[in-house]
Amino acid sequence: MEEYEYDVNSWSRCATDAPVILTLPHMLGASNEYRKMIRGLKPDAKKHQTFVDVQMLTGTPLQGGKRVQFNMFLKSINRITITENLTTVLMPAIWVEEGIQLNNEMVAFFKKKLINSLKTLNIVHWASLCGGIGVALICLMYYVVYRRKPIEEAPLK
Repeated sequence: MEEYEYDVNSWSRCATDAPVILTLPHMLGASNEYRKMIRGLKPDAKKHQTFVDVQMLTGTPLQGGKRVQFNMFLKSINRITITENLTTVLMPAIWVEEGIQLNNEMVAFFKKKLINSLKTLNIVHWASLCGGIGVALICLMYYVVYRRKPIEEAPLK
């Protein structure tokens, strides 16, 4: 089995002797050895990487995408004279992209049912905390005021 540079994966392990090599589109992250063989490649991490956008409070995935490029080695073949002058090149064959995004209805549902509930709970949390601090201050003031006053004892009979 052949060894490949960083971020270039052979599928020959998955399918017997499959001549398919997987990379990110435009060979993003692959060795310059492979990229310099093909003109017109412009790898851009924003366009070609796998991504997932997650809602901060709930951890709900809002959108995501996976992009993969299938490549094959193009090389000379014995007994076919037209391929004599070919140099071995890792040639892009097909680029596959798949993704998912929550529709507006689901986003509205999450916002209405979950996010608004979390905001309400946050308000209740802070209101309870402030109310508890207020009650503690009132009790402290009551204690300080009545502690200063001398206690009148009833005469003993």
